[in-house]
Amino acid sequence: MEPVIANFLVTKEDFFQFKQASCKAELRRGEVIGFRLIGLALAIGGLTGMIFVPWGIFAKIGFGLMLAVSIVIGFYHDTLYPYLIHRRISGLLESTPMTAQTLRFEEDAVQVSSERYEAELPYPMLYRVYEDRHVFLLYLGIGELHFVPKRVLSEEEQQRLQQHLKRVMNEKYMQEGVR
Repeated sequence: MEPVIANFLVTKEDFFQFKQASCKAELRRGEVIGFRLIGLALAIGGLTGMIFVPWGIFAKIGFGLMLAVSIVIGFYHDTLYPYLIHRRISGLLESTPMTAQTLRFEEDAVQVSSERYEAELPYPMLYRVYEDRHVFLLYLGIGELHFVPKRVLSEEEQQRLQQHLKRVMNEKYMQEGVR
């Protein structure tokens, strides 16, 4: 395999996408389904109450609020969760210096280098690899990971890297939306 080289300076947008992807990678499918089911139950209750319960205006307002809460809970992971991640790390970005990094994907290992870190990581040493729309995440262990923003790779390089990582990582390779 011809090496795929990602040489980049981490931007704020890269950092947001990295954090969002790492949080999405940790989500359990049951949590998302649970939130959606609770949201659906509240929506059904709110709509039923607004339509069929003949009480006064305060009951209608209560059922309307119930309906609004159901939407927030049901779509929490799609809308509110990314917003909260964005808010949480905004302050962190001001105090964290962004550095240039180079990741070189060879046949047997990934070479990582930055001004504070240099390593050659054989693929079996990686805990897992996660890919979403914006980044590739390389987990070295729990809480320790590197990322490659897809914006720094051409479409052809992304395809080659994706195929290579699928081949060498097997079941330890995960894609967004595929569990």
